[in-house]
Formats: sequence, structure tokens, C-alpha cells
Amino acid sequence: MQYRIKSLSEFQNEYHLQELEEFSQNHWISSSWSKEHFTEQSGYPLKMQLSFIAQTIQEEVIGLIVSSQKQHELLKCSMDPYLYIHKLLVNPDFRGHSIGYNLLDQSIKSGETFDLYEQQLSLDEWNTDAMNFYINHFGFELGEQKPTGKYLMKRGY
Repeated sequence: MQYRIKSLSEFQNEYHLQELEEFSQNHWISSSWSKEHFTEQSGYPLKMQLSFIAQTIQEEVIGLIVSSQKQHELLKCSMDPYLYIHKLLVNPDFRGHSIGYNLLDQSIKSGETFDLYEQQLSLDEWNTDAMNFYINHFGFELGEQKPTGKYLMKRGY
């Protein structure tokens, strides 16, 4: 199956933002984002360069990763910022074609160009398939469980 990966910065016109909002609504398990979350004004300085879209050759959105630079909560001035993965989504009809792997790999590589060598994300405790994906394919480690019930996962720290 052929697909291409594009930077979120290439999706800043009204048509593409609407498409991302619909994709989010159709494939997000917990909550979807509005198109404003995908714009350059969303409050994350590097999000456009760290987030990517997977599209079929016919330009159907089939995958999405939204990542940004974050600072550590404690000791903000002495610790390096890190890449935070907000969401990684792949249309279930297109899973098994390395789309999620390639989206995450591209985001991590882009983060490294900005000296973001540590990556973090949070996952619901019931999402064991995603946990296994991050552990087995990228070497993430399962960290502490937050009061919200989500687990922190890290790599490169």
C-alpha cells in the first residue's frame, strides 16, 4: 500500500483543517480536537514541525501524529525540553502497513533536529496494544501511573 507522510505545516488551509477535524472525530477514542488544535496559533511553538499526517495517494488522511516540545514540570531551567506525543492515530482500515511506526519515527527524527532527545506520552491503562507498540518498536518504558489513571511512557531520558 502506498502512502505519503507530510508535515502538519502543509495542512494549514481551511479544507485540510476541516479534514483533520473530521478524521479526529471519526477515529479518536476519548475526545476529538477541533480544527483550531491543528493550526499554527494553537500555542505549541514547534508543533507544525514535529507533527505529521499520513495520506493515501488519493490524499485521504489515514494517520496523524501530534507532537510538541514541552518543558519538565520541575526544575524547568535546568532540564532539557522533550518531545511530547499528544496523539498517534491510524485509521483502523489501514493498520498493519507501518503507518503508525513511520509517523512516530518521523516525529522523533524531527524532534532530534531541535535537540529533543527524550520522548514522553501518556496512555490509558486499558490501551495495552498501544503500550506494546511503543515498548516493542521504539523502546519506551512504562513509568508511573498518574492520578488520572493514565501511564507515563518515556524513552531517551
